[in-house]
Amino acid sequence: AIDPDLLTLSGGRSPVILWSGIVSGFAIGIGYLGQPHLAVRYMSLRSPQDVSAARGIAVVYGFLTYGGAVLMGIVALAWFGASNFTDTELMMPAFAQAVFPGWLAGLLICGALAAMMSTADSQLLVTSSSFTEDLYHQEMEPDASQEKLVKIGRIVTVVVGLIAFALTFYSGSSIFKKVLFAWAGLGAAFGPPMLLCLWWSGVTRNGVLAGMITGLTTVLLWDNLDVNAWLSDQVEGLRLYSLAPGFLLSLLVTWGVSAMTRRSDK
Repeated sequence: AIDPDLLTLSGGRSPVILWSGIVSGFAIGIGYLGQPHLAVRYMSLRSPQDVSAARGIAVVYGFLTYGGAVLMGIVALAWFGASNFTDTELMMPAFAQAVFPGWLAGLLICGALAAMMSTADSQLLVTSSSFTEDLYHQEMEPDASQEKLVKIGRIVTVVVGLIAFALTFYSGSSIFKKVLFAWAGLGAAFGPPMLLCLWWSGVTRNGVLAGMITGLTTVLLWDNLDVNAWLSDQVEGLRLYSLAPGFLLSLLVTWGVSAMTRRSDK
């Protein structure tokens, strides 16, 4: 074996790193609650009776995709060696080309690209529709014609797409890190208010706004001030995904502010 420790839960590292990874992995899971492009999928259900089927499909899909990704990484590690890739994001296409015939490898790589494009266009459409309907139509010009709203939506889609392209082109971090950062920001900002709105009737407008601001601010400060470096200095190996503290603080602030402003909102 290349390194038997790589097949252990901790990867041969300290228990602190193991539990940091477990907490951070759990945070990625609860981040689903705050992703607008995923919430739209549930909003499009035809009836509440479809929720059970949708939940089952989502769980099976998650198990296959994430379990398959981990398994593929383990197999590729044994196939290529531990130091074969300077960029681990190239592992999947390289592994597909090494194992499968060219036509099948191309199909699998196209499938991965299609999944990325699906997420990207969902984000663009959600951003465009949120600006057009929730901000422009509701607050700025309630009497705007449908034709004008469609035009504004298209303009917003192009502008947001160009901004995203520029950020990706000029940023030095990997795609995976960009996705994690965006996932944390959305999950911490929208997840806790949405969770409380579903399970508690006492949520107020001020509570939601305070929770959203707290969650997003926590993620921005956590990542940009490199809080994990400070944590590692205090406890060796301790690093937490910014969504974990962001989600927790947003949840507490949403609940606290809602409890304090509940009477005034009534």
